Amino acid sequence: MAYLPELEHIPWIKVNAYLREIGGSTTREQFCETVLSGLVRLIPFDVAGVFQVSGPCLHQIGASEKTMKAYAYYQSRLPRTAPPPGTFLKLNWRTVPYRNSEFVTDFIIPQGLAKSLVGTLPGNVIAMAIHRSSLALDVTDLEYAILDMLAPHVQHFYNCFDKIAKLSRSCPTKEEMAEHFPSLSHREAEVAALLCQGLTFAEIATCLFVSRRTVETHIENIYDKLDVHDKKTAIERLTSQK
Repeated sequence: MAYLPELEHIPWIKVNAYLREIGGSTTREQFCETVLSGLVRLIPFDVAGVFQVSGPCLHQIGASEKTMKAYAYYQSRLPRTAPPPGTFLKLNWRTVPYRNSEFVTDFIIPQGLAKSLVGTLPGNVIAMAIHRSSLALDVTDLEYAILDMLAPHVQHFYNCFDKIAKLSRSCPTKEEMAEHFPSLSHREAEVAALLCQGLTFAEIATCLFVSRRTVETHIENIYDKLDVHDKKTAIERLTSQK
């Protein structure tokens, strides 16, 4: 992301609170809901949605289910002009090249929408669309900078969450770790559970909001308490009680 003077004015305390909030999600539904409910406090909008790329809407705020089905129908008939993954477009629907398309004339304008930020997150797995009414202010450079800065972090959380969701059914929880290995501290049990779920040290650090070095220290303590010397043996020992 290129340097912008607006970055100096980003409300970093609110950004940190937002990332901590979405990082605490435990289900896909909660993750998608929190991405939008928290984002509106940073970038006000009237309607917004999180989508699977070339797939259904995962969550929306400000529109009915019927409206979102209509959105998907009309949007699917647009020419494919999506920005590259990890970038967003500021759109004024009255001036876009396809302003005379069904999507704009039969859906966007009748809904009272006029300005939008749309794009896919890095990895091209999920997309976001943020819409404002004709009465709202234009999207500012600062708001664009905030979303541009947040996008890779939201995608990274999604990757971690998706990985956890796929493996969590067959891996011990932190509560089970604490029960079967009482010598582990509360934090070590958390780290051990994430380690068994296949997360890297960096991903564990992201999930727990600590440094990679802190994670490595916890891992070293876990190895000592289990009397093992490598990750593979530690995971075998930790999962043997499942």
